[in-house]
Amino acid sequence: MKDTTRFFLNLLWSADWFSKVTFDDDKKSEIEINSWEDAFAHFLDDEFGSFVMAKTDDIIDAANEQAEDAPVNSEWDDLVDVCKLEMNQYVPAKVNDFEFVAEKDRKKTIDRINWMIIFAIREIEYSDVIKTHFYRDWCEILLSGHFACYWDGDIEQGDFVVV
Repeated sequence: MKDTTRFFLNLLWSADWFSKVTFDDDKKSEIEINSWEDAFAHFLDDEFGSFVMAKTDDIIDAANEQAEDAPVNSEWDDLVDVCKLEMNQYVPAKVNDFEFVAEKDRKKTIDRINWMIIFAIREIEYSDVIKTHFYRDWCEILLSGHFACYWDGDIEQGDFVVV
């Protein structure tokens, strides 16, 4: 694991997730988020889940353009294994300590956050090959104490809906 990835994970684990969220009316977005219930409903929405997975295509395409033994391909599974150990400790703790996530939504929330972090790690670790930053941006919003709960716009032209 690169030092930049370790630094990023340490920041993420020490951050106070969701601490600066406000539900002010965002005039830039047509999507209204007026409560935690709205925020998590949008975050866990199947349409947003499909969008998030579609954003992985750039990452997968960049990796597939490299040789099979290139680090982005040959080291990836081992890196994920190491990161999952930490994620299994920190992400559930952060989500379960947050009272606004409904009990019925906790596992799906943890899973979606885990995937967002995993792909952010891939963007960071292999930034020489992977030029996207969608997942890093999402994590930066989380680091700032806010929550990017949806995407407003098409896959290329749009922005996170941030509370």
